[in-house]
Amino acid sequence: MAILNNPEDFISGENVTAAKLNNLVDGAGFLGGAGEATDDSTLEVNDGEGGDGSLRVKDLGITTAKLADGAVSEQKIADSAVTSGKIADGAIIASKIAPSAASAIMPPGGLIPYAGATVPSGWLLCDGGTIGDASSGAGSESADYETLFDLIKTLYGNAGTEVFANGDTVSLPDLRGRVVAGLGGSLIDTSAVVNGAVSNLTLVNLDGNLGGTIVPGMAVSGTGIGSGITVQIVTNQNTIHLSSAVTLSDDVRLTFANTESLGSTGGAKEHLLTAAQSGLPEHTHGGGSSGSNSNGAAGDPAFTYVTQTQGVTGGAQPASSAHNNVQPTIILNYIIKY
Repeated sequence: MAILNNPEDFISGENVTAAKLNNLVDGAGFLGGAGEATDDSTLEVNDGEGGDGSLRVKDLGITTAKLADGAVSEQKIADSAVTSGKIADGAIIASKIAPSAASAIMPPGGLIPYAGATVPSGWLLCDGGTIGDASSGAGSESADYETLFDLIKTLYGNAGTEVFANGDTVSLPDLRGRVVAGLGGSLIDTSAVVNGAVSNLTLVNLDGNLGGTIVPGMAVSGTGIGSGITVQIVTNQNTIHLSSAVTLSDDVRLTFANTESLGSTGGAKEHLLTAAQSGLPEHTHGGGSSGSNSNGAAGDPAFTYVTQTQGVTGGAQPASSAHNNVQPTIILNYIIKY
């Protein structure tokens, strides 16, 4: 279909003169009016108010199907050219967003609490499960996990030697039943009293573990403890070996804290108070008897007496039990971006 009008008619056999050719060029114009397509597709004549008679693309003239892949490059789009008003509702779906663009909003390894029960696309549940390549045998397998795999392979119990391409697996952080604390301040887990003086030894006997759990790798502080000393071996909660020999007095209180590293854990859901923590040492209550005496001189008032008997307990002390150590809490899923 022609898109130019014809200002000259030619009769068969008529000579073509210069005047007719000039008139053809000067008078030629695009068919169709302003806002009207000239070829029933994408073009219209810009001859409305202020128009110059040129062709322009009509509104909605270029659809997705008419754009070749890669036709509109980043260099062809001016800064701020694509505003929200120019994007139809639902026009940009997840598959149209490059991974690099999504990572700028939430990078791999990003964590959020999530109120849903089903993990959304692009995320994994922080439940300590394993990830790996599509043939790794991990709990979650995908070629898309490599960036997250490399990010966490030195943390959360992973050895740091795993290779994604070799089909190895690594564990995700496990946030079930835990809250998150920022890196940079030691989490004080527990303290204990030295049971017997120690003279230039790594073996330390403890008495009065004040809650929490002592584990290898914890940093130790207290009178007689030098810098950089950590727990090396835990035989039980009352017998430990330190990383260096120490000289300690009896009854010195030691503090054990998690080392400041990503993935460290600490704290306990329940705690059993010791006598030292309660501020009430073990004790007994005396018992006795009472009576009255009216044998005084005339006019003396009657009086009562209490006889204190030493060593008589006032009843058995109740057995201690652990108390809840959890702040007011709501349970949500934690998810991690891959």
